[in-house]
Amino acid sequence: MFGLVHTEDLATFVTELTTKYSGMDRFKKLLTAILTEFGGVDLMAYKRPDSPKTLWQEIGEIQKARL
Repeated sequence: MFGLVHTEDLATFVTELTTKYSGMDRFKKLLTAILTEFGGVDLMAYKRPDSPKTLWQEIGEIQKARL
């Protein structure tokens, strides 16, 4: 994510908000738009091979487990 936001201060802010705090769903529209537009990855549709869940679902589950 950090490399996809081209203003360093903003990139730090976005990265910290999305990785250090719970409630990542609050930033779903922002994150998915940035990654789709500039990274070519659609977190809402992409599934790892042999995984029944989307990458977004997996990220959410891991984040909840860390709390």
